[in-house]
Amino acid sequence: MKIKIPYSPDIKVISGETLAEMPSSVLEAPIPEPYQAFRERLQANDVTARMLTIGQGHSQEITYLVNHCRPVTVAWRRCEGPAFLAAVMGAVRDGHYRLPQKINGVAPHEVLVRMRAVLSQHGSAALKETMNSTDVDLEEIFRGCDNLHDLIERINRHVRLTAAV
Repeated sequence: MKIKIPYSPDIKVISGETLAEMPSSVLEAPIPEPYQAFRERLQANDVTARMLTIGQGHSQEITYLVNHCRPVTVAWRRCEGPAFLAAVMGAVRDGHYRLPQKINGVAPHEVLVRMRAVLSQHGSAALKETMNSTDVDLEEIFRGCDNLHDLIERINRHVRLTAAV
């Protein structure tokens, strides 16, 4: 955008803080307690901790693709991705940890299978390599699982990550 905002000590600031008064580092917003507790639960096991780290490493790219790459956006919306994300976040926030078996006829594993396929087509080489680093039967892991804590246990039992991840 190449916008320049001229700033000098001669400019009188009449509201807010001057740039000189601003902290030199950017602070992250605090994570609300229920989500922090869930994150700690994920970090308590090697497999889910590595999956969380891997997810964080690719989160900017995936967010960009979901918001700016039409095939990824369409897949995300058609497979009820926003509704499942809201259901998971609500389950953690409310402390009941229940997962829906289906939303509008779509099961959770179908969201992951579809998104894995479309992200493999449109993602970077690093994202593709990460997604192909393990062969997981998502349907088996999710079958009959209606609780996030049970899902974490199943992931820890069934998923084996390769050293390349």
